[in-house]
Amino acid sequence: MVTRCPEDLHQSEQLLSWIAGCLQHVLRDGFGELLGPVFHDAGDFFSRKILKLNPAEALGGVTGSMTSGAALSVVTAVAKSNVPALGYTGAYAFANVILTLAGTLIMLV
Repeated sequence: MVTRCPEDLHQSEQLLSWIAGCLQHVLRDGFGELLGPVFHDAGDFFSRKILKLNPAEALGGVTGSMTSGAALSVVTAVAKSNVPALGYTGAYAFANVILTLAGTLIMLV
């Protein structure tokens, strides 16, 4: 059973997007500060508009793609539900495989 998300979840999504953008800015130089929020917003757009997921599942997927357990905790607390964890699990597994492959390719170059 999927529960409805509270309306303030959208505000939390904007806050998470802003925090992710700031972290990207602090951790990376150059284009990283521009690309971090772009990829986050693209993932959010894809999950909501193309896959037709509800906001909780969409944010769970975005936090999984960031491999951020702390962000998942925030989203589940605001949603007052474990629904975001459904989107988190698949994206987290996929992101870890991509991180491993990308790390190997970077070391080969």
